[in-house]
Amino acid sequence: YNQVLKVWKNSGHPEAADRAEKLVQEMKSNKLADAISYTSLFGALAKVGTAKAARKAISIAEQAENPNVQMWNSVVFACIRANDLDRAEEILERMEDDYARKGNASLMAPNVVTYSTLMDGYAKQNAVPQTQAIFDRMVKLYQSGNQNAKPNAIAYTTLLHTYARRRSKDSAQKAQDLLFEMYERYRAGEVHLKPNTQLVSSVMDSWHHSGTFNAGEKAEALLDWTVETS
Repeated sequence: YNQVLKVWKNSGHPEAADRAEKLVQEMKSNKLADAISYTSLFGALAKVGTAKAARKAISIAEQAENPNVQMWNSVVFACIRANDLDRAEEILERMEDDYARKGNASLMAPNVVTYSTLMDGYAKQNAVPQTQAIFDRMVKLYQSGNQNAKPNAIAYTTLLHTYARRRSKDSAQKAQDLLFEMYERYRAGEVHLKPNTQLVSSVMDSWHHSGTFNAGEKAEALLDWTVETS
């Protein structure tokens, strides 16, 4: 059943979501539906990309037995594909509230994927304050004890590129600060956070478009730093 659902999700067929929903209903009646089943269904609904499909995903998740974080992450993604970031953030708040009440016993406690998905939605709209705010909420939850909310390279990269595209002095400096923060965490043992040349180039480009008189000095200093740390 789950293999068939995955095929429908990735098929691109105009009726994929409807066929996946019928299959999940059949599985549910036979007590066969699990988190993987629902996640595939929500993925199919996300590809529809409409507010109606996103609302359907929410409704199905609410009626499912013990929906977990993977299921809700797929619902968040469906909302973002429908360009309904307000509803996606409401779901994040619901997930955060559940974790606040239940702690590590929460099945729907948000993780880094939850936050990174929502960050990406805001980043594609060049909404820097909102992208930063979601990142900050992730850091706060991680510091409160949710190890699954630890910021990863995807989260840092999304935030850095969002600042770099803004093309101002303050944004260029913020992008560079994030680059250096990633490097310090890499040196502390988080090898997956090692900055790559694409990130350095993004910060360089940000200084180029910053309009500040000392952009050349900043770019040259960044070049020296790159050579020294390579």
